[in-house]
Amino acid sequence: MKTLIISLYSLLIIKYNVYQDDTTAVIGKALNLKEGAIIVTKENKRFYIDGLDYWGKKYIGKIVQVTGVIIIRETKVDTNEPPSQNSSGIKKIITKAKFNLFN
Repeated sequence: MKTLIISLYSLLIIKYNVYQDDTTAVIGKALNLKEGAIIVTKENKRFYIDGLDYWGKKYIGKIVQVTGVIIIRETKVDTNEPPSQNSSGIKKIITKAKFNLFN
């Protein structure tokens, strides 16, 4: 069952979260971005790792398997307001993440 949660992040940004109930495993390359740790699959899909600011030396640049619950978050910026550093778009986030190197 999927649940749609609507919350007001600030006066300018509305975030929509769609939660999946099932635990999912994702395999990809561990990379660091300014926004935090991500993995990129061979299909070039990005998944952000909730609560992980960066990958350590053991994982960075290597293939990892991350298991957790995926949240799909859509952020829309109110275009009637002055520009800000926030961006619009869809972000896939793995919550309750557990990870290890993938052989």
